This record gives sequence, C-alpha cells and structure tokens, in this order.
Amino acid sequence: MPGSSSARAGTRSVTRDSMDQPLGGATYQGHFLVADIAMQTTLPRDETSFVFGPDGLLLLAPLPGGRWLSFQDLEEEIETVSAEEVVARIEVRLRGRWRPTEVTWFSPFRMHRRIVSRLTDGRRFLIGDAAHLSSPFGGEGLNSGLHDAYDLAWKLALVLRGHGRSSLLDGYAVERTIADRHVLEVSDEVHHAVVDIAETVRQGREVPVENVDPVAAALERNARAMLDVDYIGSPLVSDYAENGSGMAEPHPGQRYPDWTRFGGTSHHVLVFASSTDAEGLARLGRRWAKCVEVSYHPDVRQERAGLRTDGMVLVRPDGHIGFRFPAADAAALAALDRHLSSYLIPDPTIAPFETANESRSQEPESRS
Repeated sequence: MPGSSSARAGTRSVTRDSMDQPLGGATYQGHFLVADIAMQTTLPRDETSFVFGPDGLLLLAPLPGGRWLSFQDLEEEIETVSAEEVVARIEVRLRGRWRPTEVTWFSPFRMHRRIVSRLTDGRRFLIGDAAHLSSPFGGEGLNSGLHDAYDLAWKLALVLRGHGRSSLLDGYAVERTIADRHVLEVSDEVHHAVVDIAETVRQGREVPVENVDPVAAALERNARAMLDVDYIGSPLVSDYAENGSGMAEPHPGQRYPDWTRFGGTSHHVLVFASSTDAEGLARLGRRWAKCVEVSYHPDVRQERAGLRTDGMVLVRPDGHIGFRFPAADAAALAALDRHLSSYLIPDPTIAPFETANESRSQEPESRS
C-alpha cells in the first residue's frame, strides 16, 4: 500500500501565483482524510453514498474498475495516518460489512470555500481548482472545472482562428465567475448539511426527515446549478424582450435544451417566422459564414427556444442562448448583427446591417 500523497494540487497553482491571485474565502472547520481504495461492496455504483454513524462520517464516490474515492472526518490530534489505518477506519465506519482490499493513495486535508477575484489577466487563464475550491461533499468540483475548460475552449478557438475579438475572452471571466460562485454556494449548503447530520448522528439524536438527503435537498433548491447555470449579466448575452410579449423560458443566458441536435462548433441562428426578409437573412448568413449557421424554420419547437410567436434566437457553441428578438424583420437582423459584431469578426467585404429610427423598445432588456 503506497504512502500518503498530496490532494488539491490546484491550491499550489504556479499560474495563479504568477498572476498574484490569492484564493479568497474560508477554510471549513474540521480535518478530513481522502483515499483512493479498492473495495467490493453492494453499494450502488451510479451515485455517491454517505454513511453516518457514532464513529464519524464516510463518503464513497464510485471510480472506474471497482474503486472508490473515500472521504472521512479525521480527529484534529491525528497528524499522520498509515494505509493500514485508512483500511481500519473505513471498516469501522461501515460497521464491519466491507473492508478495503487496496489503498492506492491517501492524504489528510482540509476543505475550503474559496475563489480568485479574477480568472484571467488577458493572457493567462485559471480553471478548476486553480481558480476555485469547493467542498467535495457537494460533488461539483471536477464538473465545474470541466465546464470552465469547455467555456474557455470555444472562445479561445474562435479568437485564435481570427473569428473572435479579444472581448470574447473577457466574457470567459465574467460568465465563469457567475457559474463558479453559484457552485460554491451550492457546495457550501451541502457541506453544512452533511456536517450537521454527522454531528446529529454522532450524538445519538434523530435526524429530521427533511434533512436525510442533503444533496437532493440542496439541488432541489438550487436548480440552476451546473448545466442549468444562467449567464444573465454577461456582455455576451442580449435580450430584446418587449414587456415579455411573445416570450417564454429559457431566456438568453440560459441553456437551450435541444442544442445538441445541431452539433458542430458554430453559433446557430434559429428563425421562426411566417414571413421574413429572405434577402437579408441570406446576407446575414454570408457576413457571418465562418462562425454562424442560419436555420429558417428549424425542426424544433420555438417555445423551447424561448419564443411563443415569431422571432429569432441565437444559440452559442456552448448551448446557451445568447440573443433573442421577438420578430424576424430588418430591425431584428440589425440587432443580431450588432450583437455578433460585439465579440465576433464578420466578413469585411459585406456591409453591416443598419435600420433607421430604431425605437427604445428595440434596445436589449437588462436582466442583470
């Protein structure tokens, strides 16, 4: 059984240190032990299991190959732990029902709720643990890091290919800060719920029924976490709603539920209208041909794109709605052209769209 290894390498990020960006926030009370173990059990392999008892708490998250990532509380006075003690402590918490057969690595550590003040300085970008630390009890740390990387990837690709302006990269910091702060809020709620249950059980008291499943309770109250994150307030989002008429959910900033039907890495303009400016649409398609695809009467329900009547919706490469207009006329084309021009680079040989005497009702509605 190998010896102890270090956890949370992101806390010592060389890139973050070079940006002079400390991880601001707090460290949770308590001392914990993480370990990668092999163990044969009848516990479900498609979800995380919490075990509470008089000897402490244990979290078991399934890994490939019959392995588990385990977290348990550790007494403050314990400074070092052996692999044999990891096995013994897990067996005690499982009341002797199962026993680890192998410990690949393990490490004492403390849990944090921290985030940097800015994710980029224009040339360097922070993702995952280098940018934010959340309690593993929330089960969102890895996923949020992957979402950071995905969000940066599509924006960086457009800029490097000469299709995106530098302002597009500024949007990474804005949008992922919105998302990452919400992830920390959800994880914080789960963390305190788990610790409270563990202490209640340790003291031999009955756990209230509404607190039995802290993860489900937290996610039910925070339905906008992770995949449902809302980028309201982002400069890459515009909504030309007119007092809510003809509008539905999802709104710009939210994820379009059917976006995987389109595929690829382009932006997609969905046009829902009985009649429209065909010549204008064709010109829009040519002007933005390198990074935008236009679909007139797409084979999707317009209500699921946030429209109840005629209109235009822009779906970004990450699946979030970036623009919505309750019409598909010349004003809508001009508004969409301005929106795209704010962070993408058009074909310079095709002139931008312009409309005369545009009213205030055609200014994007602020949702920040």
